[in-house]
Amino acid sequence: MKRLLILLMAALTAFSCEKQEGSDNPLVGKWQLIKIETEQVAHSGTSRLTNTVENTFYVFNNDGTVKYYSKDGSIKEYVYSLDMENMTLTIGSSTHQVKELTKKTLIFFDTGQFLDGTATPPAAGTIYSYSYLSKVD
Repeated sequence: MKRLLILLMAALTAFSCEKQEGSDNPLVGKWQLIKIETEQVAHSGTSRLTNTVENTFYVFNNDGTVKYYSKDGSIKEYVYSLDMENMTLTIGSSTHQVKELTKKTLIFFDTGQFLDGTATPPAAGTIYSYSYLSKVD
């Protein structure tokens, strides 16, 4: 009985240590930027433009930093925060709305300026830019 208790305590300790080393943050890891989709919503309808992206990655770390690896070879490092309650992702000074976040998919978007710079939506409409990422583990 004593051996069983010791084995049980050892197993619980091992699992609790493993949990502390891991992360509950679903962003932690390497994500490949697959495409950027721009959508213009206007009174007359919606138009979309899709650009595929190659060799561009985000690496989100447990310490709240993210490295952005661009296809031109440049690397930029930022601080990030994820607010699941409000579904926002802040990278550096830019805050994005999170549309979807699963173990393998991240989609975030930004709302652009009205094309004519006014405070109310003109006939030209509003621009949305969606970034589609896939986890690379």
